[in-house]
Amino acid sequence: MKQKIIGIFICSLILIPVLSVTAAGSNSTQFEIRTIDEGLLVGIAALIENIGEVEAENVEWSIEFKSGNILLPFEGLKKGSFESIPAGEINSIFSGPVFGIGLFRPAEVTVTVSASNAETVEKTVSVIVVLFYTFVLS
Repeated sequence: MKQKIIGIFICSLILIPVLSVTAAGSNSTQFEIRTIDEGLLVGIAALIENIGEVEAENVEWSIEFKSGNILLPFEGLKKGSFESIPAGEINSIFSGPVFGIGLFRPAEVTVTVSASNAETVEKTVSVIVVLFYTFVLS
C-alpha cells in the first residue's frame, strides 16, 4: 500500500510540469503569410495574419528581391514594422514601386515576418519584373 502511494506521488510530480508546459504553449503568437501578390501591378503586396491567441508585439517585416535584374527598391530590400498585431487580425504590407528588367530572368521574392513574442515566418514566390510591372508566377 505504501509503495502505491509513493508511486502515485512520483507520477503526479512528473505529470504536473508536463501539463503546465502544454497549457502555456497553447497561448502563443503565430504568423501566417496568407498571400503574396502584385500590388496593383507596380510592386509586391502581402497579407500577414496573426493566427495565434495573443497579440504580436514589435512586429518586423521585410520584402526581399533575390536574383533577377531588380534596380528598385535599392539593394532589393524593403523593411517595415508594426507596433503590434492583435490576435486574429490581418495587416497588409507593400514593397513600394519595383523597377527591373527581368522578362527572361525571374526573381525570387521572400516575405519575412517576426515579432518579439513569435517565431520568424517566411514565404518565397517567383516573379517577373518588366519595367514597373510585376507578375507573380508562383
